[in-house]
Amino acid sequence: MMADNTALRSAGRTDATAVEKFVASRVKHLQDTRLERGARGSRTVALLARLRRVATAEPGVDLSVWDDTLAGAPGSPDGSSLSKATEQERAIHLALAMYATAQQSRTESAHEYGTGLGRAVRRLEGRRPNVGGGDTSPVRRRFDALATSVTMPELAVHLRGLITQLRGERITLDYARLARDLFVYQLPGQAHTVRRAWARDYAAAGARTGRDTTTTTDTTITNREN
Repeated sequence: MMADNTALRSAGRTDATAVEKFVASRVKHLQDTRLERGARGSRTVALLARLRRVATAEPGVDLSVWDDTLAGAPGSPDGSSLSKATEQERAIHLALAMYATAQQSRTESAHEYGTGLGRAVRRLEGRRPNVGGGDTSPVRRRFDALATSVTMPELAVHLRGLITQLRGERITLDYARLARDLFVYQLPGQAHTVRRAWARDYAAAGARTGRDTTTTTDTTITNREN
């Protein structure tokens, strides 16, 4: 059993890296083409709009985005789950849809390599005072709701709310890294790994008062139960 668990963790790390690289490539293409004049630029703008519309839907609901987002994606469904999206497909689809949401009405890039979700949320919290009072800000409450989500549809709803707020404050995020986190979050017993990474990123950003440096948090797949 231990050997099987070790093999599973190794495969999960490989898949997580593949998901991250795939989304990084897709985001780069979208960034490079969205401001172009002519047909290619118009096509990218239209694709981003379609991605925003299906942000919280299952991959494959809108076939018009399939070739641009998931064709050639890492990970293949096994024979027992051909009718369902894979963890890789869900992570890639949601991360790209969140990038499209963040990029709306912006000329500068919404994507920034190395900026984790916890750090971005901490920056958002700093720009949105706790108007209602209390010990926990509305931003933190939404972040907590995201981190404790039980299902991917629930997580997608909370994530879209946070990303919309990040867009409003023009705060950047690493969407390839987000895709990696979303993939690992779905693996059996691994949601705690992502929650811990987000919490550390959030705490580290709060400790860097007056500074704006990049922190890399660990989402290494572990063998601890959720």
